[in-house]
Amino acid sequence: MHEKFLATNQAFKNGFSAIALIVTVLSMGMGFLSYLENSSSFSRLKGQEAFWVAESGIYDAIYRLSLNKNFSSAGYNLAVGNGSTTVVVETDAPQTNFSMITSTGIVSNARKKIQANIVRDVVTGKLTIVSWQESAL
Repeated sequence: MHEKFLATNQAFKNGFSAIALIVTVLSMGMGFLSYLENSSSFSRLKGQEAFWVAESGIYDAIYRLSLNKNFSSAGYNLAVGNGSTTVVVETDAPQTNFSMITSTGIVSNARKKIQANIVRDVVTGKLTIVSWQESAL
């Protein structure tokens, strides 16, 4: 009888160990999935912030063009919120009276690049946005 009790007790311990192992593995898996989801959400958020920073650079360049029709720059930096952007302004590109603005926003490791083409009316000086698009880096 004592042997039967020991065998039953050992089987119970083995079953309990197996259940504990399964619960531990499932918990670790769920924790890892949560980590991946948080990391992905964080990356998306930083990418969106970088896009807004790049947009700010475009608006800054448009403002500078409104003040000086001949404004151009090989690249200037602008701090915006938690990030920064590098803005390049090319005049007479792609043709006369056009300006191409390229702004690359950076927040943490996320980078976004926006390009805009602006045309200036030679009579009134009015600026018109011809195109505005996110570009691949």
